[in-house]
Amino acid sequence: MDPDDFEAVLDVNLRGPFFLSRAAAPQMKAQGRGAMVHMTSSAALIGNMGQANYMAAKLGLVGLSTSISIDMQ
Repeated sequence: MDPDDFEAVLDVNLRGPFFLSRAAAPQMKAQGRGAMVHMTSSAALIGNMGQANYMAAKLGLVGLSTSISIDMQ
């Protein structure tokens, strides 16, 4: 896999949700409520041939979501 292909998938599937969540978190914190919905897929858990970039990004999103949940409490 070309490193640029790896980065492009991380940009969309992991960094995109990070920046969106980062922008929404202060407002949600100020309101004292809110919900973030991050989408992942079974590919994160079982994988698929030739999709190491997608699997890494989606499983990274699981970790990001868990961390945001803990930080927002």
